[in-house]
Amino acid sequence: MVSRRDPDAILDVPVPRGGAPDRPPRLLADRQFLWLVSGDAFAQLGRWAFFLAVLGDATFRLNASSSQVALIIGFFSLPLILVSPLYGAAADRWSAKWLLVLTSLAAVPVPFVALSTSSLGWLYVTAALYGLVHAATTPSRGAMVPRLVPSDRLVEANGTISAAVAIQMVLGPAIAALLTSLAGPTAPYYVTVGATALAATFYLLVPDRRREGPDTSAGVFSDVAAGMREAWRSPSLRRMLLLDISVWFLIGLLISLEPIYIKRDLGLDQAFLGVLWSVYGLGELAGSLMLTRVRNGAGRELSFAARGLLLASAGFLLYVSVPIGIAALAANLVFGIGFPFFVGSAHALIQRVARFPGRVTAAFSMVGEAGPVATALLLTVAGRDVAVRPWLLGSGILFTLVGLSALRISVRLRGAG
Repeated sequence: MVSRRDPDAILDVPVPRGGAPDRPPRLLADRQFLWLVSGDAFAQLGRWAFFLAVLGDATFRLNASSSQVALIIGFFSLPLILVSPLYGAAADRWSAKWLLVLTSLAAVPVPFVALSTSSLGWLYVTAALYGLVHAATTPSRGAMVPRLVPSDRLVEANGTISAAVAIQMVLGPAIAALLTSLAGPTAPYYVTVGATALAATFYLLVPDRRREGPDTSAGVFSDVAAGMREAWRSPSLRRMLLLDISVWFLIGLLISLEPIYIKRDLGLDQAFLGVLWSVYGLGELAGSLMLTRVRNGAGRELSFAARGLLLASAGFLLYVSVPIGIAALAANLVFGIGFPFFVGSAHALIQRVARFPGRVTAAFSMVGEAGPVATALLLTVAGRDVAVRPWLLGSGILFTLVGLSALRISVRLRGAG
């Protein structure tokens, strides 16, 4: 039973059993959904390959400091903050499919800017350009998924998307690590070029489903504000939004400091960073496959998110507490298993509850990307050479506290239901 005070409860309607089969057909049997999953997987592969390339290039070839690495991430995230709401409004008002196709094609030439320079300044420009075009991926997918999938299978659908992304993350960084060993630190940029081109190809096969009903919005900028208001006014979305802000700030710290941690504390190279991300991808694949087994997950999204954050925090703490290569690999496996439960559940909640999921997903993307920007500012103020390991240990402890807070909230809501 759900509380009468929960305004989202009206959307959590049980599905009649009737003569339905015990297990519905797998979502990937639907080719329309399969094309979207494939396109998203390659888009995310391009993103992670780009991060491996640009952060490794800066750290191991150009000897960037921790604050300079953080600035690269900040330059990537800042355009996402500025344009994600506009992309979300466009996905709701226009065509999510063609937005995905056009922005994926626009991402293809961006890595060549970095390939043609030996300047950190141009790496900042490259990061900003890639963030500008990649920002359309999450809000467009957020608008498209509920147009292809029934509401009672949204947790499963987002678990399937996470699993597909995880497979690409296993393969992509591993290939990039091999390319780095063979051809130098800039080689992974070519993975980004190929992956984004493949993403555009698969997006072309997705049906052009658009929102039904009249458009009652007053314009794009009012859509931006509406997405943020809808996210804040819904109690369940507001809780997830606050978690999102906290988690991505701490993830921003981890990603910013990780290359320096590997170089100085672990004494390893950029190729190991690629292997580490592949191992994380294996964990994320395992966690995502678990999420695909969830049936009738509507109303339990916060509980799934909390459990995932707690498991991820265990991996986070192990990673930064034991500066040994094998411990880092094991920690990233554990982190990867837990994190899809948070990400997939957050997207499922938005798609179930929000009236305009593209705009609300964009709002989440915007505040989530504010975390890395805040990280960049914080590390810039802290100075060129911060003590990396103490910062990471503090971040791991805070990450654990965020997971415990989420679990406490989910238990309290379940008890009040």
